[in-house]
Amino acid sequence: MSRISNGEPGTIYCMRCESHLPGILKVGCTTDDPQVRAKQLTASTSSPTPFHVLYSRQVPDVNAAEKAVHSALAAYRVNENREYFKVSLYEAARTIDALFCETFSRFDPPTPFADLYSTFDPDGPPELTAEEQAQCRALEEKLGLYQKKRYTR
Repeated sequence: MSRISNGEPGTIYCMRCESHLPGILKVGCTTDDPQVRAKQLTASTSSPTPFHVLYSRQVPDVNAAEKAVHSALAAYRVNENREYFKVSLYEAARTIDALFCETFSRFDPPTPFADLYSTFDPDGPPELTAEEQAQCRALEEKLGLYQKKRYTR
């Protein structure tokens, strides 16, 4: 993104628009508040329904972070020229968190996952338990983000 200077802090976000096919997330960056960016996208892309921020993470160099995230999620990219990925929110968040040295996030600012993650044991193992993963999948399914084939063997 040429409009953001290299080395500038900002936020990596995952957004969803109800008008998109299930499992499609917009993964991008902003130096502004992600909620403001969601409103800008809703207004500027002629979207029939609003964008919603589902996940965001502060990063020290937003350009470098976005490039790293897009590279890590390349197999899920819908179109090489767009920031849309056919990936579950759970997988996108795990990928982003792994790039920034964390196993999972407490999702700040609050998102639909914030309440769920606040019920998990903060002193538990670094990986989500099978039950916690099942709860994430159930919430993703409720939000229309769950990709059934992604979790079947």
